[in-house]
Amino acid sequence: MIDKNNIKEGQHFWALSNGTLLIIGLLRGCFEVCGPWECGISPDDFEIVQMIDIPKGHEFTKLYYGR
Repeated sequence: MIDKNNIKEGQHFWALSNGTLLIIGLLRGCFEVCGPWECGISPDDFEIVQMIDIPKGHEFTKLYYGR
């Protein structure tokens, strides 16, 4: 399991929250749900599934993978 305390500024990851798969990033010191929601989320409200490797220079982009 990935420790949320080890997430660095600008990193993104897949996470589960209430059975929903989300992309979350640590942006400006806060965890934020990426995509059309673009809202903050408490570290207690999700479990990290897998880190996402993003291209250098896009660390602060709110990534979104649509269908």
